[in-house]
Amino acid sequence: MLSSCSTDLELDNYIDMSAPFTLTINTTNSETGLTESKSTTLEVNSEKWKNLVDWGNNIKDGWTPSPASHIGDVYVVQSDFGLIHTKNSKGVVITFTDKEGNPKQYVNVIEKGELSFLYE
Repeated sequence: MLSSCSTDLELDNYIDMSAPFTLTINTTNSETGLTESKSTTLEVNSEKWKNLVDWGNNIKDGWTPSPASHIGDVYVVQSDFGLIHTKNSKGVVITFTDKEGNPKQYVNVIEKGELSFLYE
């Protein structure tokens, strides 16, 4: 199914190479059961920033449009670009505004742990 409706995306067309990302990681407090969020900034050219940009440059094919709402454990945001991932899943969601100003959302299948550098 992915091959029949998937597309190639150049993520660097939607990422500002001169701006940091905001990384938010949600965890569940084992005592209260409540969700706790921790946000940090991935500064330009930091190790995690470079790893994320490298990852984006290496995952150009297999993106499938997704109209559904998605939630995750890991959120990366930069202006109109967003990435959503759940730590133990093989899926990733990206959102962005295209050159015509239209909001877009795509999903892709990745290897489990492929984005673990974000939450290590």
